[in-house]
Amino acid sequence: YSGVRASIIEADEAALNQLADLKYRQLVNLIQALATDLSAWSKLDVMNDLPSGDVDKRVTSTLEELKGHYGLTGDIYAFDAAGRLLASTRAEHGAALRSAIPAEWQHREPGLVLVDKEDDPMTSGEIMALDIPVFARFDPGYRIGTLVMTYPWASIEKQLFSLESGTVLLDVGERRRILAANPAGIVTRIGPARVWGQDDASRSGFVLGRSVPRSGLIGSWQVVTSQDSN
Repeated sequence: YSGVRASIIEADEAALNQLADLKYRQLVNLIQALATDLSAWSKLDVMNDLPSGDVDKRVTSTLEELKGHYGLTGDIYAFDAAGRLLASTRAEHGAALRSAIPAEWQHREPGLVLVDKEDDPMTSGEIMALDIPVFARFDPGYRIGTLVMTYPWASIEKQLFSLESGTVLLDVGERRRILAANPAGIVTRIGPARVWGQDDASRSGFVLGRSVPRSGLIGSWQVVTSQDSN
């Protein structure tokens, strides 16, 4: 009996490893697609209107068209080099929006930056954000602004969670935090030490699977899937 049980648990662990890695790769594909789109939008000719303050509202109308065409569930914001908000897809709420770029979105890196789970500094609710510097077409070294795309964290969880297993999304980097967990209380039931991979004991009554470590925008993320070992 013990031998058969161990064999079944080993097979379950292998299946859960595959499931966790599949979920992780789906997140990679989603975020990479968003990053690719934002990178392309930052190079549009219309972005050269940022230094002039978008007086003709061409940037604003372009952002609204992009949100509608791509069916974005989040928003896009364009800031000038001084950090002033010039255009967004939430223009109808202009009076309620912050007029300067939030500190969370200010980066000196020359490329795209991902800001994972945070409270939306512009409105409300939890989001993930991607921001990228905008450079002038006439001078690739002259930064004229910043483009930011937000994505509802609830949409991340909707793609990540499933009915067939418990799922936990970890940030295993410097911040070391739990980004998402479903069902509620799953981390407590499994045991935090085991969720973080610090304890491999099976006394918790759960079989766990983990995604394969990778590099990239979400290289510090890890998906953990679980099921009752009974």
